[in-house]
Amino acid sequence: MLQVAQLIADHALEKQVLAKQAGLKPAAFSRLINHGEFPKRLAKDTVKTQVNEALKAAGVLETSLHNAWEVVPPTDHAQSEITTTMLAGTAGLTQAALTHFHLTHRQAQQLFPRDLDTEQYYPITGVARSQHHENNIVFHNIADLIRDVCEDGGFLGIAGEVGSGKTTSLAHAIQQLDDSVVVIEPLGAILDQENDATRINVATISKAIVRRLSKETPKRDKEERMLQIQRLLEDASHGEQRFVLAIEHGDTLHIQTLKALKRLWELKGSKGKKKGKRLLGIVLVGQPELLEKLATIGKSAAREVYIRMSMVEIMPLTEQQVHEFLDLKFQGIGKPLADVFEEDAFSAIHKKLTQHEFCYPQTLQNFVIHCMHWVAHHGVNRGITHVDADVVEAVK
Repeated sequence: MLQVAQLIADHALEKQVLAKQAGLKPAAFSRLINHGEFPKRLAKDTVKTQVNEALKAAGVLETSLHNAWEVVPPTDHAQSEITTTMLAGTAGLTQAALTHFHLTHRQAQQLFPRDLDTEQYYPITGVARSQHHENNIVFHNIADLIRDVCEDGGFLGIAGEVGSGKTTSLAHAIQQLDDSVVVIEPLGAILDQENDATRINVATISKAIVRRLSKETPKRDKEERMLQIQRLLEDASHGEQRFVLAIEHGDTLHIQTLKALKRLWELKGSKGKKKGKRLLGIVLVGQPELLEKLATIGKSAAREVYIRMSMVEIMPLTEQQVHEFLDLKFQGIGKPLADVFEEDAFSAIHKKLTQHEFCYPQTLQNFVIHCMHWVAHHGVNRGITHVDADVVEAVK
C-alpha cells in the first residue's frame, strides 16, 4: 500500500470523488491506492500530479504529499488483528451484550442474522454504482440484481474488493431461486492468472453448459458447439424453465473468453414461447478490474449490446451511509440508534474501516458486534455504556 492511501484515510476523503477530480476511473483509482498499480494508459508522473492536485483541492497540505508515493512497510500484528476482526463472522451478540443493550434474542437475530439459508446476512443493501450512471451511487439489493438476471436473461457484472460481500451475495441469491431456474457454474481451477491452462476458458464454459443440460459430448468445432448449446438451451427451456451462467473470479477471464460469453448471451430462441427471447442469463463476479474488461468489450461491440449490459461496483460506504445503514438496521427492530451509539461513533467507525479498506456492510456489521461486545464486557466497569469514538478506537 502507498502512503497516499493513509493520507486519504486520515483526512476521511471519499475515493470516488478524488478519482473523478483526478480524471481516473474509480476502479483504476482503487487499484492505484490499494495496490500501487498505475494505469497503463498514463505516465506515472502524470498520474501522481493529477492525484496530488485532487488531494490539495480537498484540503491536504502540500508538505504532506512529499512522501505520498512511497510504499508503506508490511503490516504488523495490530493490522492483522483488525483485518481479522472486520472480515471474520461472529456467533452473534453475547448474553452480556444482549442484557446491557436490552435486546431479545429474536431482535439480535434480526439485527445480525447468521443463517444465510433463511436470512440475508450480507448485506440487506449493498452499495452499487451503475457503469452507465457513474455519478449515481445508490443502495441496491445485490441479490435482487442477480435474480433480475435470471428473470430477463440479462448480463450482469458485479465487481468489488475483498470483503465487499459480492461472492456471498451471489451464493445467497442462488439459494433463493426457485426450481424453474437452472444455475450453471463452471468448475475451473483459477490457480494462476498468468497461466492460461489454469483459467476458466471458452471450452470449460461450453462443456459445463452441455453437460448440465444433456448427456451429449460437447462438439469440438466452435461453431458446431455454439449451435449445440443453442439447441440444448431451447429444447430444455420447456414451460417457464430459465438458465443462468454464474462465474466467479470474472476479472481473471481472458478477454477472448469474455467476448465468447457475450456471444452466448446473444443466443435467442427460434420457436414457441422462447422465440426471440434470450436463452441464457450471465452473472460475472470479480475484482474491480472486471468492469474495465467488460467496458472494453462493450465499446468494441454493437452499441445496443453495451447498453443492455449491467455493470455495477460494490462501493465502500460513506460516513453518511454508515449512519443510514445502521439506522435502517436498528429501525427494523424498533430500537433508536441513540440507545447503542454516541453521535461521534459513526465518524470513528467510518474512519477506522476506511483506513483498513473494509468499509462495507458485511464488515460494518461484524465490527459493530465487536464494539457492542467491548462495551458489555469491558466498558461497563469503566462507566462506558454506549459505543463511542473511544470504544471504536479500543476495539482491535
